[in-house]
Amino acid sequence: MIANQLICKKLKENNTKVIFEYPGGNIAPILDAVKLDGEIDLVVTRNDQAASLMADAYARAAGGVGVCMATVGPGATNLISGIATAYFDSIPMVAITGQVGTAFIKGNKDTRQIGFQEADIVNMVKPVTKWAYTVKKPEDIGQVIDKAFKTAESGRPGPVLIDIPMDVQRAMMEEVDILEYEDLKIKKTIIERSKIKTIIQQIKNTKRPVIIAGGGVILSNASNELKNFSKKLSIPVTNTLMGLGSFDQQDDLFLGFMGCYGSRYCNKIMAEADFILALGNRFDVRAIGTESKRFSENKYIVHIDIDRAEINNRVKVNLPLNCDVKDALELLNEEVEVQKINLRNEKWLSHIKEYKEKYSLENEYGLADSYDKVRPQYIIRKISEITGGNAIITTDVGQHQMWTAQFFKYRFPRTNLTSGGFGNMGYGLPAAIAAKYAFKDKQVINITGDGSFQMNLQELATAVQYKTDVKIFIMRNNTLGLVKHFQDRNFPGKATSTEFEYNPDFVKLAEAYGIKAYTIQRAEQIDSIVSEALKYNGTAMVECSIDADEPSIPEIEGGHYIDDQYPYGRNLLKQSLNLKEV
Repeated sequence: MIANQLICKKLKENNTKVIFEYPGGNIAPILDAVKLDGEIDLVVTRNDQAASLMADAYARAAGGVGVCMATVGPGATNLISGIATAYFDSIPMVAITGQVGTAFIKGNKDTRQIGFQEADIVNMVKPVTKWAYTVKKPEDIGQVIDKAFKTAESGRPGPVLIDIPMDVQRAMMEEVDILEYEDLKIKKTIIERSKIKTIIQQIKNTKRPVIIAGGGVILSNASNELKNFSKKLSIPVTNTLMGLGSFDQQDDLFLGFMGCYGSRYCNKIMAEADFILALGNRFDVRAIGTESKRFSENKYIVHIDIDRAEINNRVKVNLPLNCDVKDALELLNEEVEVQKINLRNEKWLSHIKEYKEKYSLENEYGLADSYDKVRPQYIIRKISEITGGNAIITTDVGQHQMWTAQFFKYRFPRTNLTSGGFGNMGYGLPAAIAAKYAFKDKQVINITGDGSFQMNLQELATAVQYKTDVKIFIMRNNTLGLVKHFQDRNFPGKATSTEFEYNPDFVKLAEAYGIKAYTIQRAEQIDSIVSEALKYNGTAMVECSIDADEPSIPEIEGGHYIDDQYPYGRNLLKQSLNLKEV
C-alpha cells in the first residue's frame, strides 16, 4: 500500500464525503489517490482560501467535519482565514496541507528556507487550531488522521491541521506498519441533579425570565430540546448572531435578535430581565456591549456552556454548568415533567408584546415612509416572505449581515451561515456553494455587499462548474458602509478609503461567467425581480442599488449599556417602564 492510499482510506472511515481543495505538486499524491478511489467528491476552488471557507460552511450546514486541502507554502497560508473562521465559531474542520519532503524541511536551522515554497504552517496555525501536526513517518498517518477528526468534533469543536510531507505521502508501507489510534477518552460531564432542580426553582420564583440561545445550541443539535423547554415554561427566547435559526422566529415566544445591532425592544427586555438562562453563548461584546458588569446587575444568571473558559469570563454568573447544552436541556425537560410544571407569565409576555410593537425595526428604519426607495430591508424581508424561512442564508461581513440578521425570519437550525467571531469578508459566496453542494434540493441564498463580494468573486466559476444553483443578492452602495458610518460619527468628513470611486458592472461580470443577472434600481422592481430570481433554474445574481447613507441601526456604541442604542438614548425608553407591574 502507498501512504496516499491509506490517507484516502482513513478519510472515508471518518465519513468524509467531499473535499474542498486547490491542487499543487505537494498535495498531488493525495488528490490522485482520492480521485482513483472515486468515493469522495473533489471540489476544486479558484482560491485556496475559498476551500477552507467551503469546508467551514459545509460543516455548519450538514453537521460533521468539513475537510479541505491545499499545497505547501502559499496554498497552506491561504487556508488560514478559513481555519481562523472555524476556530472562533467552533466549527469542526480538518485541513490537510502538502509539505516539502522531510529532507528539505529546515527544522531548527537558522536559514529561512530550504525546500521550494517551504513554510512552517503548523506553527503559523497553532493559535487558531485545536491541534496542528506534521506527519514525519508514514506509519503514523492512520492514527494522526483518526485523532484529527476526533479532536475536531470533541468538546468545543474547532479546526485541526495535518501537514504531510511529499515523501511521506508517497511512501510504500505494509498493513502491519499502520499504527492504530488509541481513541481519545472523552469524559462525559456528570450534571448534578441538584443544580437542575435549582434552575427550575429559580425560574418558578422569577418574574421576567429570558433564554439566550447561542451558537452552542445549534452545534449541540439541541433546538428541539430548547423549543420544548421554552414552550413548557413560556420563557421567551432571544438569539445571538450565531444562534439564529436555533429557535423558530415565527413562534410567539421568539423575542428577537439581540446585541450590537439587535432590535431595540429585544435589548430593552434583556436589560429588564431578572433571570437569564444562557445556552451555548459567550456574552460577546457584539452580543451585550462593552459594559459587561452592568449586564449582570439585578439578574440571576445561569450559564451553560461546554467550554469552561467561557464561564465567568465576561459576565459573572450565579449558577455555572460546564457541560453540553443538549445534555442539560434534556435533564431540565425531565425535571419539568417530574414536577408537572406549566408556567405562563401573562404580564411579562404582554409587556414584551407592547415593546415589540412600540420599538419595531420597521419603525426604527422608517420603512412605512419610504416605499419609493430601494431599501435593503425590503429586499431581505421579501426574500424571507417568499422562502418562508425555508432556505439556507449565507452572509459576508458588513451592513448586509446585520440587515439580514434583523429582517430574515430564520426558522430552522443550520440555515444561518456567517463568519461571526472572526468577521471574514468574502465568506458568503464560498459558503453558499458548499451549502448547496450539501443540500442540492434546498434554496441557498448569498446576501452580500459590494465590498465583501469582491473578496472572493472568482468563485462564481466554481458555482457554475459544479452547477450549484445559488442565488446572490449584492447590496451595492459603493462603500464599505459599516466602517464608513463609524467614520462619520467618529471622524466627521473623513471617510478614509471606504468610498469606492470605481466599482465594476456586476451584471456584466455575472454574464461573463455565464450567470443570469438582474438589477434592482427602483422600489417597484423589488417584488417581481426577487421572485423571478429565486425561481430561476440555475445560479443567478441580483445587483441591488441602495443609498450609501443607508444606516445599520439601532447600535450599541462603546461605553453604552445594552438598552442604550444609537441613535436614541435610554431616557427615551423609560417612559413606558413600570417593572413593578410586570
